[in-house]
Amino acid sequence: MNINYVAVSGYGWSGSGAVVDLLREFDGFNSFDFEFSMIWEPNGIIDLENALVKNWDFLGNDSAIKNFINYCHVLDRKGGKFSKWGGNISTKFSIDFIKESDIFIDALTDIKYSGYTRLHDYNLSALLLFIKRIKRKLRIDNNSKNMYLSRPTEEKFLLEVKKYFNRLFQEYVYKNNVQTLIFDQSISISNISTSVRYFNKIKCIVVDRDPRDIYIDLINHKALIGLECINGSRESTKKYIKWHRALRQNSKELQQMENKEIILNLKFEEVVLRPELVIDKINNFLNVKLTRNDSVNYFNPNMSKKNIGLWKTYKFQKEIDFIYEELKEYCYKG
Repeated sequence: MNINYVAVSGYGWSGSGAVVDLLREFDGFNSFDFEFSMIWEPNGIIDLENALVKNWDFLGNDSAIKNFINYCHVLDRKGGKFSKWGGNISTKFSIDFIKESDIFIDALTDIKYSGYTRLHDYNLSALLLFIKRIKRKLRIDNNSKNMYLSRPTEEKFLLEVKKYFNRLFQEYVYKNNVQTLIFDQSISISNISTSVRYFNKIKCIVVDRDPRDIYIDLINHKALIGLECINGSRESTKKYIKWHRALRQNSKELQQMENKEIILNLKFEEVVLRPELVIDKINNFLNVKLTRNDSVNYFNPNMSKKNIGLWKTYKFQKEIDFIYEELKEYCYKG
């Protein structure tokens, strides 16, 4: 299936959800009700490509495939109040996620073989390792483990990822009559140029927001580095500034991608305060005529307005002033 994709990303609590909600109000656009993040999360697609294509070695490719398979099982298991975290992907996509992931790995695998390396012993407890050594002495343990050999070309890897993603999403797209699938934070701001290669037709919208409001939101939700900043100390504020700058280190690359019309940069504050102007920008960027669906109502600018200027009522205003001095070029001045 030829699926159009729009990936919405930001600099951590940047308000990307407002753009997703706005897009969902137009005919043919829809998104998942969760963040599909297997592209950039550890042991996900990017890590797999790095191990199989870019930094290959005879043990690392086996380890990467096993880590990816284990990660897929985590994404697929059903989470609950009294159980481990799980993504329940099969139910959400109306597919057999593990089966589709196995097909993907099989397509990338050259051979499977029985082998052994000391890496297999790294996670054994002292007792199990001792028992294994005894068995080895007695010649009743041949140490055999199932191993993978996979060394695809970049072209082969990208082709199989595209086929894999189309299979994952096709049932959801069909059932919900989706023409353009919206991803929320599915592509990390730090690796957009890598991630867009995994799709045939994708464009990215990057949502920026006043770093002072991001700082307050992270603290209020005790998320990411926000836990570090709760006490309002100068030292923790310095850490936040370093953290925020790190997210923006590829800003020149993003500018080049914007010049090539792969990326559209939007300000969260403009999305909320001037939505009609933003819609015109999105129309031109996607080269489509957006038609609003009057039967749905996802975007609530009056609610989102409450998230603009959060920093103004923060009790440690000296820290806010410090953030402004260090990151003023990113602060909203409207």
